[in-house]
Amino acid sequence: MKNSFKESGYTKLSNIFDKSIINRAYIESLELVEKIRAGKLNNSSSYKKDSVIRTINPHVFSPAIKELLTESRLGIEAATVTKSKSIQIWGSQLYVKLPQSTNSTVGLHTDFQYVKCFKNKVLTAWIPLNNITIKAGSLIYIPKSNYFSDSIEHLTDADCKDINKQREVIKNNLPSSYDWEEVISDTNIGDLFFHDHKTIHGSNANMTIRPRIAIAVGLVTDSTEFEKKHDYFGYINQLSHKEVCPVIYEK
Repeated sequence: MKNSFKESGYTKLSNIFDKSIINRAYIESLELVEKIRAGKLNNSSSYKKDSVIRTINPHVFSPAIKELLTESRLGIEAATVTKSKSIQIWGSQLYVKLPQSTNSTVGLHTDFQYVKCFKNKVLTAWIPLNNITIKAGSLIYIPKSNYFSDSIEHLTDADCKDINKQREVIKNNLPSSYDWEEVISDTNIGDLFFHDHKTIHGSNANMTIRPRIAIAVGLVTDSTEFEKKHDYFGYINQLSHKEVCPVIYEK
């Protein structure tokens, strides 16, 4: 799946992370899950449902996840694919799909439609913490959709649970020059995905007997532009808090 990030809007890199740090991050992610279930994690953005458990900025609560994001090759790989001089985390998310959770589908969407205060060379890193098969709900990417996703934003929605119906509606409203394509693959621990903040992506439900655990990391570069009028959640101001938003690469 390795390809031109600029052309396709996403790329997959294999064997990027040392498996020992991934395993430590996996163990600590399970500990965070138990704290969320018990109501013991001091994070108002954590939630638990019958199919999904999520918490915002897990690197603040987990030393292993912090090490994974700040002391690994994440920063340099992000700088390489975007040809940037600096990389800074603006936020992260631990996302756990529980075993055989038929309602854990994430609809086709873009990250930009939810975070519009960042523009130009904004990307998301997606890091699986266990082996994630297609049956477990590996990421689905729509190649080159970053070039037209703005025009169909009203049709994309992460909360949509009927991804098949959503797909058909989107396909009927595509630019005439675009041929629909989807890319999905099994993933292994050590893999690293990047996608542009305007690339359409989603994932099916986890139908396996194991949890599907991954971390998404929002990244800005030295070329990113900030639009305060769209900063509904205070993400721009948060960049000054280096514990939450560390710079992970600087040339």
